[in-house]
Amino acid sequence: HPVRRLPRDHTSHVKYRIGVVVGVALGSVCAYPFLFGVDDDSTTEGGRHFRHFLGLEWKPCQDAKLVVHVLMLYLGSIVDNVLFIIRRGGGLGSWAKSTVESMKYIFQDEENSRWIWMRNLLFAPAAEEVVFRACMVTPLLASGISPTKVAWVTPLFFGVAHLHHFWESFRHLPSDQRTASNIKRLVILLMFQFTYTTLFGAYASHVFLRTGSLCGVILAHCTCNYMGLPDPRFVGYRGIDKWIVGVSYLIGIWMFIRAFDSSIFPARSLIPELLGM
Repeated sequence: HPVRRLPRDHTSHVKYRIGVVVGVALGSVCAYPFLFGVDDDSTTEGGRHFRHFLGLEWKPCQDAKLVVHVLMLYLGSIVDNVLFIIRRGGGLGSWAKSTVESMKYIFQDEENSRWIWMRNLLFAPAAEEVVFRACMVTPLLASGISPTKVAWVTPLFFGVAHLHHFWESFRHLPSDQRTASNIKRLVILLMFQFTYTTLFGAYASHVFLRTGSLCGVILAHCTCNYMGLPDPRFVGYRGIDKWIVGVSYLIGIWMFIRAFDSSIFPARSLIPELLGM
């Protein structure tokens, strides 16, 4: 298709990709009851409607707690931003204003930027979680694979699905820049991206298994895409700020790990329980 030869962030390419992934996600959901249902009412074994296994539940409190859980990993980034605002002489009002301005940027009039943000923060997270969590976790679990293995197997599909970024980057390199050093750089970026997408996929699969909430994992994914990777620039700070941000990251990681055994998650894993495991 001619659109596929355009740069990844070209508006036409973005719209085309959004249409494709939304179509795949909707097709996966529509096919689910025919593949895994056992009667005309689209119920699965045990009489549960298939939507329960897809995580199509209304759990706003649970979903909000999952966003808080993800934000624990970004405690250092949040503290870093607060210190930056304080150094500029601002306060809570200044922070709120900058947050609102950043959100306005997402919906600014420039069409290309708006579609890129919609892809990154809405369509991509939603479609990926529908396909790689909702439509894969339960069938794999029902096939006899343990929950732990399912949580680590499904992210491999998720990670492989991002390998095309290497080809996209390589394809748009001018022929005179396709040197060994540039290809090596692209391979390193590819492996790094595969690693963090796989790790996030393992977290999202674990969350889906425990909460049975598709909306929750979508919100967690959106939050991670909005926040991005933690910024290591604090390492170059001078004085106490460097230690404050660094310790905040460590505290956030500790809180994140400890929270797996807290009230943020249900006492029992809901998807395995639905399957009678």
